Amino acid sequence: AGAFVVAACGSDSEQLSEEEFLAAANEICEVGNEEAVRLFEELEPLVEDIYATAETEEEVEQFFQDEGGKVRDAYVSNVQGQVSDVRDLNGPDDLEEELDPLLDQASDEVDGRSELSVEEFFEGEWEAEFSEFNSQIQALGLTTCGGEDAG
Repeated sequence: AGAFVVAACGSDSEQLSEEEFLAAANEICEVGNEEAVRLFEELEPLVEDIYATAETEEEVEQFFQDEGGKVRDAYVSNVQGQVSDVRDLNGPDDLEEELDPLLDQASDEVDGRSELSVEEFFEGEWEAEFSEFNSQIQALGLTTCGGEDAG
């Protein structure tokens, strides 16, 4: 979906206005955030099923390692895709100068999520680390990229 937005708003040779850039970036993040929410929603019935059908604690633990690991990895890939797609937009130079360090930070933080155990990932304590980032990116006008459902 992000590639469609990029193609619809401009190309590498055409610099977007601030308004066009923010609209395209927010659309990328909105689509990505919806996908992230869907990942967790799809896991819920599987969790209910494993608790209803598992005969041993080991089966439950193996399920969480397998399925939880898939969700963690898909989440990390999703957010990295959002960061990459926003980077690919050709926005105003001054906005990109402010945004680039924040995108670097987001990329580094999200890379760290892939190294968490499944338990650490689902405990969610790492989400607090995104609070300052979300405030900074929202101040630049990327409201869905730094919204409550983001990061």
